[in-house]
Amino acid sequence: MPLPGLVHLSPGVEVGQGPPNGWDARVVRSVPRLASGDLGDLPRSAAATATRFRTVIVADVAGSSRSGYRLARVGVGNAVPVGDRELVVTPGGPDEALDAIPLVDRVVLIAAEAKLGEGSIAARTPTFALFRTPTVLAVDGEHRDLDLCYALLVDPETGALDTFCWPAPPGPSPAPGSILLLPPDLTFDATLDARATRRIGPLAVSWSFALDGPPPGLRVEVPPAVAPGLARPDGPIDARAMEWALRALLPASR
Repeated sequence: MPLPGLVHLSPGVEVGQGPPNGWDARVVRSVPRLASGDLGDLPRSAAATATRFRTVIVADVAGSSRSGYRLARVGVGNAVPVGDRELVVTPGGPDEALDAIPLVDRVVLIAAEAKLGEGSIAARTPTFALFRTPTVLAVDGEHRDLDLCYALLVDPETGALDTFCWPAPPGPSPAPGSILLLPPDLTFDATLDARATRRIGPLAVSWSFALDGPPPGLRVEVPPAVAPGLARPDGPIDARAMEWALRALLPASR
């Protein structure tokens, strides 16, 4: 059976009102908002840049009740508001989205696209994919480079999609103590902590921005019996074992 692939959404695709055409579910849509840190020193232009780009993750479920359902694709993209729409934007277009972005912010767009390109599917089966994407999180007062792990699970009998999320260090790591079960079609304020990282006299000239935390969801404790399946080894991940561990954490009513 085919395994799910990772797709970068095409420039110009509308993502503001739900899943784009050809996709079944909009998993996550994050809207950045400045919330803490050195906000009094932050120039207005830098504040606008930090909150301009939105991230979206979508999923495509294939199959039928007769043949069984599977996870066909996971899609990702950066988007910006264009009038009353929200369009995926890349350094290559579309023109109507690029026209809404100041020239200085197009450099930020190039960096955001490169960061998005570092995301990957780290483990997969026909009904499961683990999408890991690098981010910066505010942890204990520091900005730390971490991965956000999104685990997408499709019920082979119903086609229902569930998504877990948790932060993890980029390399090998033990299982998290708890993970978050995300609501369907989650749009959330991605609150940011802004820190001045370099000053010339009293003037802040360099900045770091970090998410205050992962997307909001139902916190699920990871019991010792399933924890080994969620650890990241120094080598290939056992996708079947991870999928089993995650399914064991789904509420019985789902």
